[in-house]
Formats: sequence, structure tokens, C-alpha cells
Amino acid sequence: MLQVWIGAILLVLGMFMLLANPVAGGILIGIGYLLYKNTSKATRAAAESTFWGICLLCGAIVGAVAFLGLV
Repeated sequence: MLQVWIGAILLVLGMFMLLANPVAGGILIGIGYLLYKNTSKATRAAAESTFWGICLLCGAIVGAVAFLGLV
């Protein structure tokens, strides 16, 4: 699962790096894609499910803090 997350992070960083240094950005995208592609479909599905669960939890926490800040 960690391999999927690291691959996704490298893909995103590579996209931003393309603006500053296209060669380094392309290398990061390539490494991230290879890490992501070398995992099984089940591992990718588990990592995505965990990711969205964490996103929902963080959204609920931020919403609660924002609501309490308005009260």
C-alpha cells in the first residue's frame, strides 16, 4: 500500500516539477508510474479506499472546527 502512495506522490511532484525542470519532472513521473504499475489491483484498490476514508475523516474534522469557530 505504501508503494502505491509513494508512486502517487511522485506522480504529483513530477507534474509540478515539469514547470521548473522538465527532465527531472519526467523522471519523477516515470518512477512514480513504475511504482504504481508494479502493484496488484487489489493493493491499489485498498490504497484508494484508505485514501478516500482519510479524506472524509479530515473533511469532517475541518468542517467541525469551522462550525465551532462560527459559534
